[in-house]
Amino acid sequence: MDFAKILSYFQERHEVFYKDMRTCEHSLNEKEFNPYHQEGDVWTHTEMVLEEVKDLNSLDKTSIFIACLLHDVAKPYTRVEKYSQGWQRQVVSFRGHESLSTFLAIDLLLDFETALEIKLNKELILHAINWHVVLHRIKLEENGFLSDENVLFLNRAFSTERDKGAIWDIMYGLNRSDALGRVSDSYKTDKEKFKYLENFIPYYPIRNLGNEEKKPEIIVLIGLPGSGKSSLARERYAKHKVLSLDEMIMNYPKYKGLSYQEARTKAMQSDKMREFISKVYDSIKADSEKGIHLLIDNTNLTEDLQNRVLSNLRKDYYKKAIVFLPGENTLYNQLEERKKKEGKDIPKDVIRKYAAELYIPGYHTFDEIEFIIR
Repeated sequence: MDFAKILSYFQERHEVFYKDMRTCEHSLNEKEFNPYHQEGDVWTHTEMVLEEVKDLNSLDKTSIFIACLLHDVAKPYTRVEKYSQGWQRQVVSFRGHESLSTFLAIDLLLDFETALEIKLNKELILHAINWHVVLHRIKLEENGFLSDENVLFLNRAFSTERDKGAIWDIMYGLNRSDALGRVSDSYKTDKEKFKYLENFIPYYPIRNLGNEEKKPEIIVLIGLPGSGKSSLARERYAKHKVLSLDEMIMNYPKYKGLSYQEARTKAMQSDKMREFISKVYDSIKADSEKGIHLLIDNTNLTEDLQNRVLSNLRKDYYKKAIVFLPGENTLYNQLEERKKKEGKDIPKDVIRKYAAELYIPGYHTFDEIEFIIR
């Protein structure tokens, strides 16, 4: 695929994103540089990242190029200036930009496929964007090797037995390009680390894929409100016991006759929300002790919430996540329909706040991950 054509199309067709990235500065001013991004604005960084793709020995450079193009598309909308206790001064923060970039990239990928007539591995690209700092957090030990803990994580999360190395290829490619495509105080150590990882081959034996051993299973739905989780999953998993925070709220006698938003607000303003949440986790623990098939129908957006679900589970369960990823336009349309049918009203300005929390889980915690993108 002609990378120049992809780049030109993005700049022209999606001019708003392009201009916002050009005018979004990593630093407070010319004197107070961001130590991780001394190159200036987000678009300059993106161009440097795209240059790094050329040096990769990759299975799928097109997917990596597009992931690099879109990985920071949400930075202009998450930029906050705040005081840092660690730095003892004002700094620029982009909290949640990986998550919101994942959400905004969905419509862009769908558009690229149609307009540029290319078939993209959207699952891998979106997963990589969501995880584009995961390898930044891994450090080499003083002996020049990885810790046993990090080796186990990489092997389980990116095992080449799962997909012949496709997920590791794009994760390594995007993380390396992002780390080296910037002016940073950590450039030298980053280069050494990715040189080491270049020859690292993650491996972890994959057994029981698709729950062939027929173990008791838990299906964890992950997605923004209105993304279609409940209707699709309940049709497919009709025999599973459903645990839903929304249902507990709407079935609470004192909230009868209220709209979804009104009931949720009342629950949040009292101790009831904490009580409902505790009931969900207590039920997971009790039901898993009996080996009951479970369907967890909540948003489960953050890594902490996902881990909390699994921590209450009996160890031998087969764990499957279904990640619902509708594009922004599709989601807004679905929310309008849901408002008409069920009275559940979630304002559009709230959606991006939710999206900035979205964490796509990894294979180090789930046995199987299914993506539903539309």
